[in-house]
Amino acid sequence: MNLLWISPMFPCPPFSGGQTRSFNLIKGLAKKHRITLFSFWRPNRKQGPVKEMEKYCRIVKVFPGRKTWSLRNVSLAAFSLLPFPITHFYGDKSLIKAIEDELAHGKYDLVHFESFYTSPYLKSVKNLPRVLGNENVEFLIYRRFAQAKKNLFLKLALLFDVWKMERFEKKKWRQADFNLAVSEKDARVVERIVGKKIAVIPNGVSLGFFEKIKKLKPKEPVFLFVGDFRYFTNQDAVFYLVRQVWPLIKKELPQAKLRLVGKNAPKEILKLKDEDVLVDEKVEDIRLAYKKATVFLAPMRFASGTNIKILEALAAELPIVTTPIGLEGIKARKAVLLGERKEDFAQQAIRLARDNNKQAELIALGKKIVKEKYDWVKIIQKLDQIYQEIVK
Repeated sequence: MNLLWISPMFPCPPFSGGQTRSFNLIKGLAKKHRITLFSFWRPNRKQGPVKEMEKYCRIVKVFPGRKTWSLRNVSLAAFSLLPFPITHFYGDKSLIKAIEDELAHGKYDLVHFESFYTSPYLKSVKNLPRVLGNENVEFLIYRRFAQAKKNLFLKLALLFDVWKMERFEKKKWRQADFNLAVSEKDARVVERIVGKKIAVIPNGVSLGFFEKIKKLKPKEPVFLFVGDFRYFTNQDAVFYLVRQVWPLIKKELPQAKLRLVGKNAPKEILKLKDEDVLVDEKVEDIRLAYKKATVFLAPMRFASGTNIKILEALAAELPIVTTPIGLEGIKARKAVLLGERKEDFAQQAIRLARDNNKQAELIALGKKIVKEKYDWVKIIQKLDQIYQEIVK
C-alpha cells in the first residue's frame, strides 16, 4: 500500500511524545507499506534526521515551520475564528501544492494526517481516504489550562480561544473520512461528534529498546522528570513540581536530587537550576536518564490522550508517581502511585523512594502491562488492519 503521511513535527529525533509516536508508527508500517513523509521542519534543527527517516520512507519532504508568536499569527487569531495554536500551521501554500502535485502524479491508497495541527490540510485531498490521527483532544487540554487561571481577563480570553478550538477541531473530525484516537476516553468524545465508531491506536513503547541499557541504582534518591519543555503542559508540570512539591520532598529526603530532562528549555526553567535541581538538555539517549533515576515523577495537571513518558518509564523499570490526569488513557492504575494534591504527591514520592519492595512490585506490574497492551509491534499490526479495511 502507498501511504502519504503528513506530520506537524519532524519525527526524528523522536524526543517529544508526538515525534515518538510518528517515528515508531512510520518505522513499523514501513515493513509492509511504501511511505511518503511530508513534515513541517524547525529551521534550527540539524539535517541529519532526514537521512534517518529515509530508511523508512521512499520520499521525505520538509517544509519550514513558522514561529509561534508573530504578527501574522496574532492577527489571524484576533480577526478570524481560527484558534491561536493552529495559526502557525495554517495556510502553508507550499505544503498544499506539494500534496496536490504528489497525489496527481503518484499512485496512493490513503493519506494519514497525524494530529490536530495537520488537519487544515484535509481539504487538499480529494478522492482518497483521509485518516486523521488525533494525538489528543486539544480543546480539552486548553480548557483545563484556561479554567485554572486566576486572572479573570486572561481566563475569559483563553476560554474564547478554547471555544474557537473546539469548533475547529470538531469540524475537522467530521471532515476526515476516518478518525483515530489514542485512548478510549478520547475516542468517546470524537464518536459523539462524528456519529460513528472510531479506532483506538494507543501510544506505545519498545521493551527491547529499554532493556538494552542496564539500570544503575544511585546512592541517594534521584527523582526524574522528562518532557519537551516547549509544550505548555510540561512547563506547568515542571513549575508545579519544583515550586510546590519539591520543597516537601526535600524536607523529608534532604540528600535527594531532582533531574529535569528535556529539550528547548526556556529561560524560566533554566533559572530553576540549583545544587539539587539539574536541568539537562544534552541527553541524546533518553534511556540513560531513566536508568540512572530512582523514581519517575509526572505531576501533570493538563493533559489528554496518553503520556508516552509514563509508558517509557514503565518499560525502563522505573517506579512512577503521577496524577490522575497524567495517567489518563493508560490502563496501568495498579502499576503506579497517584497523588492529586501537592501534599499527597510528595508523600507518595517519599514513600516510593524509601520502599524497595514497593518499587519492585510496581516495576514488575508495569513491565507486564506494557508487554501486553502497549508494545509498538501489536499497535502497528492493529493500525495496518484498519488501513486495509479503510482502503477496501
